[in-house]
Amino acid sequence: MFIRQFWRDGRAADAHTHWRDRRDAKMCEVMMTAYMVIESTVTDSARYQEYLSKVPETLFRYGGHYLSRGNRIIPLSGDWTPERMILLEFPGEQNIRDWLESREYRAIAPLREAGAATRAVILEGAVD
Repeated sequence: MFIRQFWRDGRAADAHTHWRDRRDAKMCEVMMTAYMVIESTVTDSARYQEYLSKVPETLFRYGGHYLSRGNRIIPLSGDWTPERMILLEFPGEQNIRDWLESREYRAIAPLREAGAATRAVILEGAVD
């Protein structure tokens, strides 16, 4: 299991956080990493590119970052050959939900909807 501690403002608590800091009222509970996996088929390149140029600044505010986006896809089994895949990592599932429901993201979501057909899922981090 990969766990991290985060302050309420989304900053990761570093490895040098002292025990007294862990009792601080500003500290959130430990969260398990969550991933958002997105399959995308571009239908309007101009709108999708505009969406892609605006999404990172909204993503980072909620602790998210790209692990992979638009890289080469190598099918291994079945007839699944997605055009584009995106893999995002967040501190926890709630961060993903907060991001998707945020005013900033909802303002640019219509660009994604007009520019691509997408499917997305949340994948929890591994529990050993």
